Amino acid sequence: MAKRSKARTAGEDLDNSTIPKSEVLVGTDFCYAIPMFLPLALTLLAGVLYVFSFAPWDQGYLQWIAFVPLFVAIQKVQDSEHPKCWQRYFWLGFAMNVVICIGGFYWIIYSTQQYGGIPIWASLLLFAVFCLIGQLQIPIYLWVREWAKKSKKFDESFWCWPIFSGFVYAGIDSIYPKLFSDTAGNAFYLHSWIRQAVDLGGPFVLTAISISVNELIARSILYKELRSIIAAVGMIVAVCLYGSYRVNQYTYPETLTGPTFNVAPIQANIGDYLKLEAERGSESAIENVLQAYLSLGSQAIQNTQKPDMLVWPETAYPALFGKPMSPPEVQLDRVSKNFARQFGGTWAFGGYDQDVTLLEYNSFFFYDPNKDTHQVYHKNHLLMFGETLPFADLFPSMKSWFPTMGFFGQGPGPIVVSVRN
Repeated sequence: MAKRSKARTAGEDLDNSTIPKSEVLVGTDFCYAIPMFLPLALTLLAGVLYVFSFAPWDQGYLQWIAFVPLFVAIQKVQDSEHPKCWQRYFWLGFAMNVVICIGGFYWIIYSTQQYGGIPIWASLLLFAVFCLIGQLQIPIYLWVREWAKKSKKFDESFWCWPIFSGFVYAGIDSIYPKLFSDTAGNAFYLHSWIRQAVDLGGPFVLTAISISVNELIARSILYKELRSIIAAVGMIVAVCLYGSYRVNQYTYPETLTGPTFNVAPIQANIGDYLKLEAERGSESAIENVLQAYLSLGSQAIQNTQKPDMLVWPETAYPALFGKPMSPPEVQLDRVSKNFARQFGGTWAFGGYDQDVTLLEYNSFFFYDPNKDTHQVYHKNHLLMFGETLPFADLFPSMKSWFPTMGFFGQGPGPIVVSVRN
């Protein structure tokens, strides 16, 4: 009888209530649970599309539609006229944040174990914390987006709103403190005709364009607007036309004026174990790593079109460059510089540097063998739990907890380097 009474009361109250009928779950406290199923499912789909647009799946075209399910989900929440819509916006954005972190950054668990030397339980704990905060620019953006819609201060016109929304997301994404400087526009790195849009202002401009396209496609679905889908396709075509023009400039060098500069990037196949052993000072590992790069470098400079610069990747030189600390490192320094003199051009490579306080840096060197001088860049964005640790500078004793982790100094930021042609 009590249950029937509650059901009858709920039905009677519905006539004078502002709560939509779809949100009534009789006789329980979960009356708002049912309508959230579809928005949550759409949000999870958005997160999956976002993840699959990046490596290792590399379906970059999915970024044009990755946010569409999220925008549709937000509209479903708005249509419910729920009194706690603002909370729902956050939790939907938070759900997409978690999906992106799990699907896109699962490798952090391995990295913290491999380079930080910490147990699996600690790696999982750190990863769980990362999943809570890694992509919070999404719920923050949703709040700002809905505030702009409801404030009546913004003209939600056909073209103005998608562009505004795109640049708001890109702006929040660019200032939100992340462990990695990732953004939606990075997903197009394999698409030469699309990635050229970064000429206009970096990857965040491409992010803004992709969000604008998502807004237009979502509008075409929600309001059955043919012009919205036409506008979305038009934006994509415009980006591709610009990219085609820029790509063809470099595909056909005769369209360029001025001197050319040939670069030969070198990437040796160095296993994780051998690389780690070299970084930890194993003489045989250091020699094997160096010989692998010297061999590939020799092949590159023997080509008919000799390069002006050889580029080796990060930490390819497994010691302090120019500051040998032991007889094996003296030999390493001598062999490397002899190779650079035979090459004659600029030798750019990743290695290690040390300042007067003995603080080490993960660095990139530009060596001129003709003058026996080099310019050096100190890495500014350090890999968390691999190259640095939060609060380790304030509490130095924390470094003893991770004896195998590298604790590098942070460089001042980008520099301009002049190289000889």
